Amino acid sequence: MGEIAEQLKNAGQPVGTDKDRAYCLAEIISYERDAEKWTTRCNKITDIYRGKRRDSDTLTKYNAFWANVNTMRPSLYAKDPSVEVDRRFKDDDPVGRQASEVLERCLNFMISTSTFGDTMRHVVLDRLITARGTAWVRYCPVFAESAESEYEHTEASEANDPEEQAEGSELQITDTAGEYVEWEEVAFDYVYWDDFGHSKARTWEEVDAVWRRAFMSRAQLIERFGDEIGATVPLDHKVEKGDEVGVKATIYEYWCKSKKTVYWLSKEYPTLLDKKKDPLGLIDFFPCPKPLFGTLANDSLIPTPDYVMYQDQAQELDELTARISQLQKSLKVAGVYDSAAGGLDRLLGDGYENILIPVDNWAGFAEKGGIKGAISFMPLDEIAKTLVALYNSRDRVKNDMYEISGMSDIMRGATDPNETATAQQIKSDYASVRLKEMQGYVQIFARSLLRIAGEMIGELFSLETVRSMSGVKMLTEQEKQNIGLAQQMGQPVPPEQLKLMQDPTWEEVMGLLQDNKNRMFRVDIETDSTILQDAKNERDARLEFVNTMSSVIQGAATIGQQMPSMIPLLGESVMFLVRSFKVGRSTESSFQNTIDQIIDQSKQQPAPSPETEGQAPQADPQAEAQKEIQVKQVERDSAMQEQAMKQQAELQKLTMKAQADSQLEAQQQQGREKIKAMDIVAQQDKSREDAMRALGHEVRANERAIVREGF
Repeated sequence: MGEIAEQLKNAGQPVGTDKDRAYCLAEIISYERDAEKWTTRCNKITDIYRGKRRDSDTLTKYNAFWANVNTMRPSLYAKDPSVEVDRRFKDDDPVGRQASEVLERCLNFMISTSTFGDTMRHVVLDRLITARGTAWVRYCPVFAESAESEYEHTEASEANDPEEQAEGSELQITDTAGEYVEWEEVAFDYVYWDDFGHSKARTWEEVDAVWRRAFMSRAQLIERFGDEIGATVPLDHKVEKGDEVGVKATIYEYWCKSKKTVYWLSKEYPTLLDKKKDPLGLIDFFPCPKPLFGTLANDSLIPTPDYVMYQDQAQELDELTARISQLQKSLKVAGVYDSAAGGLDRLLGDGYENILIPVDNWAGFAEKGGIKGAISFMPLDEIAKTLVALYNSRDRVKNDMYEISGMSDIMRGATDPNETATAQQIKSDYASVRLKEMQGYVQIFARSLLRIAGEMIGELFSLETVRSMSGVKMLTEQEKQNIGLAQQMGQPVPPEQLKLMQDPTWEEVMGLLQDNKNRMFRVDIETDSTILQDAKNERDARLEFVNTMSSVIQGAATIGQQMPSMIPLLGESVMFLVRSFKVGRSTESSFQNTIDQIIDQSKQQPAPSPETEGQAPQADPQAEAQKEIQVKQVERDSAMQEQAMKQQAELQKLTMKAQADSQLEAQQQQGREKIKAMDIVAQQDKSREDAMRALGHEVRANERAIVREGF
């Protein structure tokens, strides 16, 4: 405690006598000291992204960072994901199947009705600008009360007194007279990059504490922490909105994993504001996933923004753009003229087209060279050449920046029209290597948020809320008992309720969802892609499922008619195939019920009559004849099926042979074409040699002729 107290004194913070507050505050101050350089740098980079500049800075700039961020952002998160909850091992688990469907519907409902999409977009933008994006999952119950009830607050400690949730806090639900939870939901809060912190660590797995800052008004402080504390917490944060200036208090919500406790504190208040013991019961304790980090080394969780990697090229780009702008201003018609030749200045003026200007001394004017001798323009060739060189230099700098940042020309639509589709596809695949990795991290982050929300649903939501939110039709144990009594008394029961009697009860499903270990072992929460994809994939998957199941069911029915003892095995094989299709999960229950009915019917045997019981069965000639006909029919069907299978195998063999022959013919044709091309090249080489030989003969003949003439 002495070292921590000394650290707080050096930081100018009140020490007080609360050890927990001193421990939390020391961690916060240590983190802020280590992250100070990163915070300062990120603030400057944010100003660059906004295009913010000083009034004295009038040079033209090229904001490539803004362009890169706004190109990457929709590539990383273009649409909200769809939650896919399924059994981890795809086996016959009716409770797990129903629990997966219930949880999947609840999570998809929350995505569509909450700020999940906006939060993810804010997180991705923080990732691209500062290399760290963070979100927070919060449980939000809605209470209803009678006229006689009133809200009470609690510390959520061992005393177990009731408390109402306010901003920046988690609720501990208690049953109080006249008060009940009317509705429950999960909120996905965006946390600004500078309002989040964590204990010092090299990797995320080593982090022991996370916290976030919340800014609360005096009314919110009193509502959350009570009159005594809320009225005395110093307001140390100024918020400017237009011409108005508001003042709020900076409150830290500190989650310590090793102590399984949440603390609320202010730097300006000498004691803790509040604390709770594990209010959510999450597996990893933290209500936030691992942040969406950028560039990290293995020795620290303080990231390096992407802009830092190519800031030199960006500054060079700004300098070249400023020079180009200045030279463009100089690229205009300007010059001098002889004042003795009056009126020439009007030639370039407005309103002078197709006119003649009189010259007083035409002979002297012509003697000096006319207009060319009287006017001298400023040379523009050198300026134009310099501009071309500057444009070329800027393009080279942009290419260097794209190499570093991972932006490719095909992502910006700057393709070469003379390139083939294959060449552009190769460039696209090469350029998307780093992009796909970043997209994967965004998808993992979204999945982690939804997994935390799924844990909160299982741990904290009531059966009534889950039942209303999911809309899944299931019966409770009491409802099943009532239906059973109605059947025993001969009362009519609706067919849809009789069908639900075969499914698990709500108590069984909620029991699985509320058991952290079993839920983790039996249920897996995933998401589909967060990037835009063609809807054709979904249609193809459904068509493949229908075609596959049609052929499988037809084959299973044929075998089942011939060998009834194989029906249970065939049914299990069909269900094994159904569970492998994602689109088949919604119809799995119907498949299972149908197969169970078929198996039950196959097991039913006609009971012996009392007259024939204990006597040897007598042969019925007509039945024997019918049986013989059936046997022969089965034999003929088997023979026909065997013949058809042989024909199909022969056809496949011929098809494969034809394909092999076609491939061989194509290869031989390619070989012949190559040989023909080589022959053409050889003939061309021979023609060139003959031409060179003839030219040599002609040269030598000319030399001999010259020699003869010389003699």
